[in-house]
Amino acid sequence: MTFLAALAGLLIGSLTGLFPGIHVNVTAAFLVAISPSLGVGPLPLAIFVLAAAVSHCYWELIPSLLLGVPSDPALALLPGHRLVREGRGALALLASLWGSTVGLTGAVFLSLLLAWLGPTWLAFLEDARGLPLALLLLGLSAALIAADRPRLWALAVFLSSGVFGLVVLNFPGLPSSESPFNALLPALTGLFGTSTLLLSLGEGTCATFSEEPARLPRSVLWTSSWGVLGGMGVGLLPGLGAGNMAALFDLFQRRGRVTSEEAYLARVAAVNTSDCLFGIAALYLLGRPRSGASVALESLLPEASFAQMAVLGAAALLVGVLSHLVMSRVGFRLARGLARVHGRRLNVAVLVLLLVLVAGWTGFWGLVVLAAATCLGMVAPLAGVRRTQAMGFLLAPTIMFYSGLTAPVLTLLGQGAVQRPPVGLDPVRVLGVLLVGVLAALVVARGRGRPRPSPEASSEGRPDPQQ
Repeated sequence: MTFLAALAGLLIGSLTGLFPGIHVNVTAAFLVAISPSLGVGPLPLAIFVLAAAVSHCYWELIPSLLLGVPSDPALALLPGHRLVREGRGALALLASLWGSTVGLTGAVFLSLLLAWLGPTWLAFLEDARGLPLALLLLGLSAALIAADRPRLWALAVFLSSGVFGLVVLNFPGLPSSESPFNALLPALTGLFGTSTLLLSLGEGTCATFSEEPARLPRSVLWTSSWGVLGGMGVGLLPGLGAGNMAALFDLFQRRGRVTSEEAYLARVAAVNTSDCLFGIAALYLLGRPRSGASVALESLLPEASFAQMAVLGAAALLVGVLSHLVMSRVGFRLARGLARVHGRRLNVAVLVLLLVLVAGWTGFWGLVVLAAATCLGMVAPLAGVRRTQAMGFLLAPTIMFYSGLTAPVLTLLGQGAVQRPPVGLDPVRVLGVLLVGVLAALVVARGRGRPRPSPEASSEGRPDPQQ
């Protein structure tokens, strides 16, 4: 039963990974809802959820590399998109694939080691909650902004995204945070999904894929191993994303050292997959769920012994190895086939799918938030700064929460009390969301004519020190 649950999770995770907008959280929430009628024990169901989450991390690499690839080099801001444009998509996929496997393997063994040592080793994370955690997140955000170019645009994107996050996360017209289809769906879809697709539509697309993957240098595998620690930081600390952590690694590198694009991609993939594991492990290490999958596991298996955690870890490794082997043989052919599809038509189809999903799951106000987030998400690439600055959407509210400033800031923004009010239409909040969207649209309109090269598009993977 355990093996079958892992295989079923691998299949479902591969499907959710290949179709943008359909996250594994949807499957997890559905499984929890029907679990009483299945007649299956909690451990196999927990293995299914974990396997689906791990498989999703692997298979989402393909659409993330191929969708929204602009033909204009000035707008090809992500290293993966740049490699795909240059016909080195197989190298980009191979680097991401190995990065995911390294990140998964390291995360499984490190999380089991922490569980074996006992929760007291992580007690300092609970003791540091509050102002120390807020100052830590503030310092990391300041470092990312200071390292970006131009700094003023980076600060503007971070602050505007933060204000947008404070408004949207307290918006009464959207499902609550307990729902798998909450305000994060339209907001993050707009900031990092539809904004990229729309820029690609405006410039045309150019997605090419080499026939055979190249051999990766050993340095790429070595640098991806650092992603395990980065994923642990992202998984255990709230607010940070994989892109933030990858950018922080670049900042701490020795000055003048070259970071190749494939190394950057491997590191991001390692952080993302490691984050997936630690986001789930945080439920058992800290008693706090950090992801939709961990929320589902909290319902299925609220308390797990070390033996059960070992079984979950073994299942995750099995799914990771199988996903790696299958993608090594099928994934590259599938990616080459998708690359031959007319890019603009493919992007339009994905845009329509995302609109339908957001409208169906979050309603009219979800579409309003999606439109505003899309406008805001286009500012970073047009201004030439890292897209990760838009993670201020989560970082700023988190910093406000742990510093105790949420209530006065929300009052200043016209949001009223911190507690979520009954569902209704507060005109002040609606106008706040629309105002952010209009301001972002004006900025996009002014900056559209002069896109600048981004630090993430450079071969070094970080800003030029001479800039």
